[in-house]
Amino acid sequence: MSRPSLREALIALEVEGRVEIRMGSGIYVRTGAAAAPELEVEGPMELLSARCIIESAIAEEAARHVTPAVIARLDDHLAGMTAAVHDRMQAIRLDCAFHVEIAQATGNALLANFTATTFERRLTPIFARFSAHFEGPRTWRLAISEHGAIRDAIADADPAAAREAMRHHLTESQRRFTEPAGEPDCGHRKTNDAHGRISMKFTIKTILGAAALMASAAVAQAQTALKWAHVYETSEPFHTESVWAAEEIAKRTDGRYKIDVFPASQLGKEADLNQGLRLGTVDIIISGSSFASRDYKPIGVTYYPYIFRDPSHLIAYTKSDVFKRLAQGYEEASGNHITAVTYYGTRHTTANKEIKTCADLNGVKMRVPDVPAYLAMPRACGANTTPIAFAEVYHRLAERRGGRPGKPAGHHLGRAASTRCRRTSP
Repeated sequence: MSRPSLREALIALEVEGRVEIRMGSGIYVRTGAAAAPELEVEGPMELLSARCIIESAIAEEAARHVTPAVIARLDDHLAGMTAAVHDRMQAIRLDCAFHVEIAQATGNALLANFTATTFERRLTPIFARFSAHFEGPRTWRLAISEHGAIRDAIADADPAAAREAMRHHLTESQRRFTEPAGEPDCGHRKTNDAHGRISMKFTIKTILGAAALMASAAVAQAQTALKWAHVYETSEPFHTESVWAAEEIAKRTDGRYKIDVFPASQLGKEADLNQGLRLGTVDIIISGSSFASRDYKPIGVTYYPYIFRDPSHLIAYTKSDVFKRLAQGYEEASGNHITAVTYYGTRHTTANKEIKTCADLNGVKMRVPDVPAYLAMPRACGANTTPIAFAEVYHRLAERRGGRPGKPAGHHLGRAASTRCRRTSP
């Protein structure tokens, strides 16, 4: 059972009157509690996860159909939320109105109805109890700031930015319910769901198992299982050395840590792995600073072109006080720790026309990973960029899908450095 699922189970017990949760004190069993009906509802984590998947796509589509009237209404909702940070129910109503407004902007009534219906689940007893424990003026102000980023991306008619802003907001919403302010990070978290979801159904039998789970926690710590994931093929050194490291860690800790390595995007694309690291569904990843910059923008400078003279300059930078400050900032923003940085290779642009200057990219259809550090230079040169997962680049090259015959096309490849990140632990 995952840590979020355990928390949901305990709060379900509290809703039924079986325990009392006192923040900062502990959990107290209540004697003589009356029997309560079984609760057959989705947990808050499952609901937020579903919303993250679907509403990110809704925001992307809304950015394609935005009008000044839509932005004016979003601004009204934001102003109301700002004034209602101390009034939870009013803030929730305005929050709902904001998200429904975005769905309505797509012109699809079914999407608007879905958004409103799923948001209503926020008013269930379990969700309400979560809100009572983990929400307050501070968390509402954070959420309002995230709503502002969504509004700005839609106002700019930027579908990719709108999708990312909504994804970030709903991912942060999950994190705020799993890691409240002042609580130390308890390391990696696992799910017991066959599909990897952080969720559970609340029945009396399920939630009463939480006590037994806590009693056996010390035994479970005898061996810690970790997931190490990356997007590279099994023939690449990143994978073979990851397997070696996993074996060495198991050997040097006398089997206390068992690490399974998942190559070739088995656990998702690079963006998915970074999100999974935040949520605790994966424990160690190999990724780039461009993706880390989604959590802490300054560290993205590591990936911008023409920043470094040569590989030795890059390696010197990763050992400098400047990078240490950036890595610390990333850790504080994300809860993830950068354990190592490696040189991956020289950045390349492949194309079916000669490219010698920035002007040669003007109008070229170019596929690039969907992160700001990769998109900045081609867009500045006038290229027509199309996002693509890094793992798909070589496959696309092999199939020659860059563009139609007679239409210049290219791919922006390579990365200056790759980082190994892990969840922090106590």
